Amino acid sequence: MTERDYGIDLYIEIVGKDRKVTGNLIAIQVKGKKEVKFNSKTESVYSGIKRSTINYWNNLPVPVFFIVVCISTQRAFWTNVNMQNREGRFKGKSKTTSLRLKEKFEINDKGLLAFNLVYLREKRWPAVESAIEKSLMSFTSFGPFILLCKRKPQNEICTSTIQYLLLQHYENYTLLSRFLHVKKPIPLPNWYDKHVEQIKSGKAENSFRFTYGLIWEMIKGFANAMNSNKN
Repeated sequence: MTERDYGIDLYIEIVGKDRKVTGNLIAIQVKGKKEVKFNSKTESVYSGIKRSTINYWNNLPVPVFFIVVCISTQRAFWTNVNMQNREGRFKGKSKTTSLRLKEKFEINDKGLLAFNLVYLREKRWPAVESAIEKSLMSFTSFGPFILLCKRKPQNEICTSTIQYLLLQHYENYTLLSRFLHVKKPIPLPNWYDKHVEQIKSGKAENSFRFTYGLIWEMIKGFANAMNSNKN
């Protein structure tokens, strides 16, 4: 940005693996500091940021990242402004505030991989937040749902209601697992492929609904993770 710099130095557009532009934008503010010192927890603090600037960043429609360049070492470190806002970093009425930097989030190959993951999570955050809310709202019914599926005959086809509840739980688990725990769950189409195999082998009726045996196999893989995501 060469004109009217109100707290954003540049916009970056993500380029896909095919080297084509994606339309995914990131707002960047860059600051230089003579020396960036990290404590025993490999964290550092950049102070003196105007609250008006923070408010401006929080109102932008794209994710905002703050980069600090250490002049003495020629190293650069990044942080996600939106995430620190959700964590309550900017609470208070002081005229200025600060941002926390982590040494592992450096502009290098490893740090840029983390940067991309954090950006993807930020882009999907409304969906992630919705999955958190849905998981919390369904917490009391999740236990009975598990017990019901466990006690049913394993070769019996589930009802449409059970199938719907299963897909809702699995959708929430998939989002939370990918963007909060950085784990790659088994894609849902893989479970449908397994269901088709059961039908072809005569172990299940010809139905779009799963058997309780297949449902229980899915539950064993994600029930503990769902509960840990709620903590």
